[in-house]
Amino acid sequence: MPVKIHGKEYFTVAERLNILKEDCKKKKIYYSLVTDVIGELDGTCLIKARITLADKERTIGVYTGHAMEKETSSFINKTSYVENCETSAIGRALSSAGYNGSEFCSADEVANAINNQSSTKKALTDSEINEIVLILDDINDKDFTTKIMAQIDKKEINKSNYNRCLTKLDKMIKDQNAK
Repeated sequence: MPVKIHGKEYFTVAERLNILKEDCKKKKIYYSLVTDVIGELDGTCLIKARITLADKERTIGVYTGHAMEKETSSFINKTSYVENCETSAIGRALSSAGYNGSEFCSADEVANAINNQSSTKKALTDSEINEIVLILDDINDKDFTTKIMAQIDKKEINKSNYNRCLTKLDKMIKDQNAK
């Protein structure tokens, strides 16, 4: 059953794959679905999905979809970014073959995009702020500390860039200690 998001219908990849299977039975055609990892480097995955439709005599069509996922882009991707990437690639191949709702992307992709948008400006927790403050104490630069705290207040340092901030602060301390 399609999901309505902002007035548009989206089907999950699983639903669209089931529709393809039903169509193949009715039309007495066959399909094959092949996925390949095109690249995987530093927590980023690129997958290609290919759906081939054929009858007993000939290939009717070949439809391709690509997707890229980052391990750090969402909570679920921390453990399942390759699986999510594969699902998205399959969904895009299905859309290329005409198996979509009123939109090209799937309900899964829209939900993921909305989740990523809503998390980009979430404020840090008190424990995350305390961790930054402890690091700032080691740096021992009052003006710099004031600047960082102002960025936290304005949510310029937030959930989406927290780990990157910690990495930069740690590097500053190592550079300072190396002098």
